[in-house]
Formats: sequence, structure tokens, C-alpha cells
Amino acid sequence: MLGTGMACAQTGGEAGAYLRAPADAQATAMGGGQSAAPAYFSTWWNPAQLSLIDRRILSAGTGLYSQGRTEAFAALEFRIPPRVGIGIGALYRGDPFLDNLYNASEEKLDAGAFSTLTAKVALSYLITRRLSAGLSIGFYYQHIPTSYMGTRILYSDATAVGGFSLAAQYKITDSLTLAFAVRDISPLQLLTGAPAGIAMNWQVSASSEQDFGDDESGFGNPSITDLVLPEFVVASSYRGMLARYPFTWTCDINGYVVDGSFTRLQSMEAVLFTGLEWRRWQTFRLRAGIGDITFNRYLASDWQYYWQNFMFRITAGFGVDMNAIRKGLTLNYALTTDKVWAGVDQKLDIVYGF
Repeated sequence: MLGTGMACAQTGGEAGAYLRAPADAQATAMGGGQSAAPAYFSTWWNPAQLSLIDRRILSAGTGLYSQGRTEAFAALEFRIPPRVGIGIGALYRGDPFLDNLYNASEEKLDAGAFSTLTAKVALSYLITRRLSAGLSIGFYYQHIPTSYMGTRILYSDATAVGGFSLAAQYKITDSLTLAFAVRDISPLQLLTGAPAGIAMNWQVSASSEQDFGDDESGFGNPSITDLVLPEFVVASSYRGMLARYPFTWTCDINGYVVDGSFTRLQSMEAVLFTGLEWRRWQTFRLRAGIGDITFNRYLASDWQYYWQNFMFRITAGFGVDMNAIRKGLTLNYALTTDKVWAGVDQKLDIVYGF
């Protein structure tokens, strides 16, 4: 089991960790670094990019993780000349086949499922030719098994609205772009003094009346609130030439400094994602990267503990222009190791620009 010092960046660790894995095949293949000038799904990565796109972009994709979890996304993004960009997108992540679950009496439980749905609407404005800003607002839904009755699984649902992502993007030169973003915060709640962050409120049923006491239904329903951790991002994108052919290098550094109530974390963390794309052929692009490299205080104070919990991904993939089928159509594929190197994750998506 991982120590709490490494938990913020782990999928399945702190509240909202399911949001942090890369959300499309191109970003995944490039190590997860895609927050500066993303090619598509800007609604998720960086809403400031929306006012810079030169066409309408429709994208959709799916993914399969080594531990059986699945995902799917879809997005539509477009620009309203001369300065406004708009995007809408949704991401499903979950495990539809939770089996081999047993109760305290070693009886096999019915098959279950874990589901999350995150939808975002984004708006961008081009301030100058080099500077743009954007924001998005999110809807969050989770459906997870939290208890059982006999061999039947009991579920709890949670929903939240209002998680804002704020971003700014600046084009330093024709080759280099920088971006800054804060994801999943509630600034209005922060200004009013109420608890900040995305509050996921649960009613968790007990598996027996002895667990939490008796009520009219025979089950307790304790209230649990999860506050999703805000994420602070600094990103860059560089476009140049490698061996006389175009290449792109991207880098994201994601910081976890405060919890959902804007209280400083005991162990703050920074996570590095970086990768490159090389267009050696006219219609085919190679991609590779490394991601989920975590830096925290244990790097200096307890090297042995840090190394025992050290994790990272190696990623690869490709993109294929499919203009022969439909002009503006692109297919993307990614293959990555999982965080514990017990298997591989795969993602496939398709992008249509028109």
C-alpha cells in the first residue's frame, strides 16, 4: 500500500484522483503533457486554447486500463471569430465489471460496477494575438458500491456542479508556448468563506443495522463529503525540427498544494509529464513520453521511502492522417505501462476537423 505522502498523484488516492490520468490518446502517448496548446479536447486540458483553433473539432475516443477499468470521451469545440472559442466535452471513467467480491461470510456478491461522469463547458477569449484566457465549469457524478445486503451490492451516488478551471496561454515565439491553469476550484465559495473545492456529498448505507444503528429502513445512512483537490498546472509546448523533420515537445508540471478547503497539504507534491511527437512521414506521427514522475519532500528527507514508492509511466503511440477517407480525419493510438508496471493501458480516438 502506498504511503499518504505519495497519495495526491495516484489514481485512486485522494478525492478526485480519477480525474488526473490523461484524457485522450495523443496526450497519453506523449506522457500526459498536453496543457499548452492541445490539438483537441481543449475543453478538458486548457480552455484558453479554444479561441485559437482554426476550425470546428469533433473528437471521441475510448480506453482500456490494465486493471479492467474503461473510459470514453466526446467533445465538440469551435471558434466564433474573431476572439471567442467555445467547447463542450464529457468523460466517462469506471469499471463496469466488478466481480469476485465477497461478504464477511465469504459468500460471493453479485457483480457490481463503478461509474464516473465528468462534463465540462468552456469559454475562451483572445486578448491579444499572443495571449488568450479561458475558463470551464464542470459537472461531476460518481456511482460506487459502498456496502452490501446479503449478496446484493448497495450503491451510493454523488453529484457536484461548479468546479471551475481557469487558464491563460501565452505564445512567446512562433515555436514556444507557455500555459498556466488552475483546475477544479470553486472561487465563489472561496470568496464567501464557505468550504472551497468540489463537494461530493454521499449517503453511505450500512450493511447491517448493527453497523450504524437502526432507522426506519433498518440501515444507517452516514453522510460523507469528499472535497476534490485543486490542481495547479504550468505547461509548455515547443515546435521545432528534429533531423530535418517537424517535432513537438511538451511538458506539464502539476502541483498539489492545498486540499479542497484550501488548507495546505501536509505533503505538497509536483508531478511531471513530458513527451514528444515526430512527424517523420507526411501522414504518420510517432509519439513517446514519460509521465507521473512525482516530486515531494521525501525526495530530500527520506530517500529510501521515496524510492520504494517511486512510480512512473513509459508511453508510446502514433497518429495517422486519414484524409483519404475524409478530409480532416485523424486516428490516434496510445500504449502505456500502468503505474505499478503490472500491465498496459491502451487508448484509441478519432478527431474530425471541419
